[in-house]
Amino acid sequence: MTQAAAPPPSEPWAAARARYASCASYADRGTVVVDHRLPDGTTARAEYTFATAFARPDRFRFEWGQRTDAAERGREVVLHEGEVTRSWPAGASEPWRCSSLMGALAEDAGGAAPRIVSLLLPELFPGAALATASARGTAVRASLEGVDCWRLELASGGGIAVAWLDAERLALRRLEEHGTLGGVERQVTTRFEGQFDVALPEEAFALVAPAAERRLGPLGVLERASGWGAFAAFGLAALALLVTMLLRRRRAT
Repeated sequence: MTQAAAPPPSEPWAAARARYASCASYADRGTVVVDHRLPDGTTARAEYTFATAFARPDRFRFEWGQRTDAAERGREVVLHEGEVTRSWPAGASEPWRCSSLMGALAEDAGGAAPRIVSLLLPELFPGAALATASARGTAVRASLEGVDCWRLELASGGGIAVAWLDAERLALRRLEEHGTLGGVERQVTTRFEGQFDVALPEEAFALVAPAAERRLGPLGVLERASGWGAFAAFGLAALALLVTMLLRRRRAT
């Protein structure tokens, strides 16, 4: 018997985008690992955790935190309901009113925060890299951590990303992105554990102050950066995040 040819990657990717855009609700947890390699060869790594809750038509909550050695700091909660978006960073005495959901999530979780919400609410993220990505090459059926998946290459935002889709549920399991800016190589690996059409309690959309620090298990240990160049990269990244948050607060209405 002749084995059926693999479908063009546009088919599972289009089906996945339609699934996200039409689901009644969605929830996930996941991790983001951002690796930098500087021109002098030194490396830096940042890790983040996140959790998403979404109920159509427009209730969306995103919480994220940056991992450090055996702890989790820098947490933030973003809540969008109707036309109102609010953000509550760790350490703030009260929530901030944000001008838009896109602006509120721009730099969160290493820049990975807008990925899923741009598929759930594409009308709020015109031109978003993932929501407008096109599949290319061949769709490959492969196992990822015991889950039957489609492995696709996506042309996204001027670069190439590799997406792993759960073949049955059409949910993203992993997204691998790579790029170079100013001689610095950047590899972003995002892992998702998501479910469509789940019953979400009211507390799933609570806007509460995030904990400034939360202890993690053995898997929460951050790989240490190597070299002074990596230390400087971390410092610049922290400064950039601080400036972004201050600008966001200034834009608050």
